[in-house]
Amino acid sequence: MAEIKETISSEALVQAFIKDFPFPEICHKVFAYASHPHYSGADIAALIEEDKALSQHLLRLINSVLYKHQVAITSISRAITVLGVDEVKHLLLGLSLFKLTISHATVLPLFWQKTMYCSVLAKVFSKQNTVFHGENVFLMGFLANIGQLVIAHTLPDMVLKIMAKAQGHILVEPILEEEILGFTRADIGGELIKQWGLPDSIYEGVAYQFSPDTSEHHFFDAQLVYLSSVLSANLEHNAMSLQAFWQEVSEERKTLLKPVESKYLLAMVLQAQDESLNVFELFKNDIYKAEFDIIPS
Repeated sequence: MAEIKETISSEALVQAFIKDFPFPEICHKVFAYASHPHYSGADIAALIEEDKALSQHLLRLINSVLYKHQVAITSISRAITVLGVDEVKHLLLGLSLFKLTISHATVLPLFWQKTMYCSVLAKVFSKQNTVFHGENVFLMGFLANIGQLVIAHTLPDMVLKIMAKAQGHILVEPILEEEILGFTRADIGGELIKQWGLPDSIYEGVAYQFSPDTSEHHFFDAQLVYLSSVLSANLEHNAMSLQAFWQEVSEERKTLLKPVESKYLLAMVLQAQDESLNVFELFKNDIYKAEFDIIPS
């Protein structure tokens, strides 16, 4: 086990992943347009709409229960007006990553179901606290455990051993990752996000999720990712499982949701369960069904 720490670095794992799964070209263009004052929202919409299939998938996601619009949004241009450029480009990245890596997540059963649950939980929880900027929340949840996928890409046997040793205790897994590998999924996810040039709030939210108090500027983002990530490890919460989980979480990690009464917390979690299931079914059946059929249920 000690040899792993000596021979594998977090940087090497990230570089190997990027080599096989480069940042999606459409996202690279959209992100470049979004950061350049010369391009408008209309220019960005026109760029996305060049890919008709991807545009349709994106609009279906935007019109899902994830946003609950009273009136259907029928164009990317309108979506940018309603949601903002950042929200749309982050949804685009999520869709693209799903398609890019879907056939390579088999070593992590239910990985994408839990990822979607984490994203929806993050959105639900963020509404309880005014410190969050909604345009980053979905992507933070979506990337919360991307580091685990990066590790599994190069070291699938190690990931399976860690999961087996943890025996379903999600709070133990990062401890074992540190002991066995010398880094955690948060470290790897943060490094990948840094390589991609995503905002600091997303980087710190993911990289510091297991130690929010060490975050330089985005403590609440890290808290949000932590709570959403560990809760989403169980796809079907009930009052008993949620109470057991809440007892395991340290007091300093509960800061984000402390004002929320337990009965309302359960309602929020159950709401996220239902919404994430609906959105995930959209991913699976309506968007990338052929690719997803190889993932074990």
